Order: sequence, then structure tokens, then C-alpha cells
Amino acid sequence: MITAEKARIPSTKLAFTVLIIFSFLVPNAFASGRAQNRAQCIVGTWSGERVVVNRLGKQLVWAELVIEVVESGTIKGTSSWTLLEGAGGDSETEIVAGDTEEVFGAVGRRGREFYLAESLEPGILLGTMIGRNRMEVVLIQSGAWPVAGASVLKREGRASAACIKSRVR
Repeated sequence: MITAEKARIPSTKLAFTVLIIFSFLVPNAFASGRAQNRAQCIVGTWSGERVVVNRLGKQLVWAELVIEVVESGTIKGTSSWTLLEGAGGDSETEIVAGDTEEVFGAVGRRGREFYLAESLEPGILLGTMIGRNRMEVVLIQSGAWPVAGASVLKREGRASAACIKSRVR
């Protein structure tokens, strides 16, 4: 049996990871086929300004989220940011003016919400569709380099035909 100590993962981080995985799986176990079709509405490249606060203060960044729904409401993609105003952000242990990270997650049972975990840092992205071509995204990251921020991202290009048929507004 692998324990948190053997895997060199702090037990609180391991517990948090398990909680996140559970929160992704349980809602989707009961998702209807219609909700899964609506999940296609979040597929695409989304971008816009995001105001964040970190240990260096308030920052304005250009955020980009690329989302692919791969299977039964599970998501993979990338989350990127580029500094527009402020002192910078953290990438693991150094101050940087931008970063890109893989994200993984799931679509909520109604097909309008999604939950993403960053692959390299303990960041969580919570998103809600607020229109066919707009989504609200909240970023929360705890730990040694905490970050919090919010943005309204717009789709680059048009919604898919499956999304338009699902009548998500």
C-alpha cells in the first residue's frame, strides 16, 4: 500500500486531491445524455482579462483556457496567462510574467458548470457558462503561492452545432 509518506505527498494535499477527484466523478455518474451533449458547449478556446491577487498584490492578466471534452463529461486542456499589469505571478518557485499548465476535470451534471484541477500547482478553476459564447471562471490556488481571481472569458470563434441545438444560452 502506498501511503502519503511513501509517495512524498503531504497528507493534506493527498486528501485534497482525493476530494477533488471524488467531486468530479460523483456528479457525472448521474448526468443525463442531454447534459453530456450540452457539455460540448464548453469545448473551444476562451480568453479575456482576469484580475488576480497573489502574494505580490493585484495583477491584471490575459487568460486563455483551451477545453476539450474527451469522454463522458471529462475534460482536458490548458490554462495560460500573460501579465498585463502588476508585479508578476508565481510558477512553482519563481516570479514570472506568464505560464501555461495542463488542466483536467469534469463537467457538472447540467452541462453548464465545469471543475478543473491544474496539473503542476494546487490550482482549481471553477467555471459556469453564462451564455453560448461567455463563461465566468474563478481561480483558487492554496498553498505556499496562493492565488485567487475571477474573469469572464469569451469564446474565440463560434459555438459548435451540437451546442446550438442543445439551446444553452
